[in-house]
Amino acid sequence: MAVESVTYISDLVNTNPDGSDPKSDGDNHIRNLKTGILNTFPNIDGAISASQAEINKLIGVDETVQEKLDQFSLSISNINSQLSSHSLSLSAISSRLSDHSASISQLHVLIDALSNSVSNNNARISTLSASVSSNNTLISLLSASISAINTKLNELSASIADKVDSGNYQTVEGSLSISNSAIVLVSHQYSVVSFPIQVDFDAYGLTSRSSWSCSIWYDSNHNRFVRGNRGSDAIMGGVGPASSGYVSLYIRNDYSSPQRIQYRFRLKMI
Repeated sequence: MAVESVTYISDLVNTNPDGSDPKSDGDNHIRNLKTGILNTFPNIDGAISASQAEINKLIGVDETVQEKLDQFSLSISNINSQLSSHSLSLSAISSRLSDHSASISQLHVLIDALSNSVSNNNARISTLSASVSSNNTLISLLSASISAINTKLNELSASIADKVDSGNYQTVEGSLSISNSAIVLVSHQYSVVSFPIQVDFDAYGLTSRSSWSCSIWYDSNHNRFVRGNRGSDAIMGGVGPASSGYVSLYIRNDYSSPQRIQYRFRLKMI
């Protein structure tokens, strides 16, 4: 069967499920989708409204926004340190204005350079603020995408549910080992459009025995419809789980020792 092992979205195989997969594997494929999405985006817990173009702007970004903020914080700290240093210089210059008029001209040059540096840093901070806003938009868009995926998953889950109706027979078959007097579930729960439904069954023991016997049940309360290795019954509904519109099928090994059993069920609304 074509059910891949998934940890991240990149592990998904776009050709699965193939046409030969049993419907009972549908829940495995759904869990794979959820596992891949949740593991790939483990920290997303809200709406993401960024477009794909905005998200693509993050390509090549090798630092986090916090790292950028830390860098600008360090730059501002350096500027403050330089301002403090220049303040001391101004004090020294003021005390020596009469003897060092040329130093005043040099001080003006330094002040102009410092002003330009502050202006450049303000421009960088403004750019960083715009980048943070853009990232918030991208996160909102991604959250909306996840919500849409969950909606599609729910629709897919509903579309693959097996139903017993008036169309073709629903068939389930296979083989299993059953301990003596043990009861085993051999099919998932079928949704029944309306009762009564016809259930046909046949089985044979794969273990070498001169004789063997089994009982067939149609719900977990052990409402039996046939005893032996072959039979047919009309389930009318109104008893246990059958009254709620669902039927599951069980086999009990009535033989005194473990058995390997090949079985085949056919269900159809009548």
